Amino acid sequence: MSKHRLLAVLAAGVLSAAAGAAVPQPGPFSFDQVEFMPRGQRDPAARAFLNQTVVKGMPMASAVAAVRRAGTICHGHKDGSVVCSHVSFRRPPGFALEDVSWDVRIYPDAKGAVDRFTVSRTVYGG
Repeated sequence: MSKHRLLAVLAAGVLSAAAGAAVPQPGPFSFDQVEFMPRGQRDPAARAFLNQTVVKGMPMASAVAAVRRAGTICHGHKDGSVVCSHVSFRRPPGFALEDVSWDVRIYPDAKGAVDRFTVSRTVYGG
């Protein structure tokens, strides 16, 4: 193999490795990052994360901790549920500043384990 051919092969390998390293890899789910997904993928991604993470019968504390790690702030509610919220701001081109709020409510069963959850995304302003 000629020196020029060898250098070309080596350069191609280095460039392809660098290009592969530049591709972002998906990390853990976060409510911050879900807002950068295409509009039709946001709600399904959040629901998929919650369906895998907040499982009926698991300890409430574990479920709340997992949702907190996704970027929410949680507090107890008088009915025994826990409400976890994430608020961010966005400014779509041509529109005013908007508040985007994700709210996850986790309901306990009679034994204090997870019974169910609800999730909603609300946009204020604009």
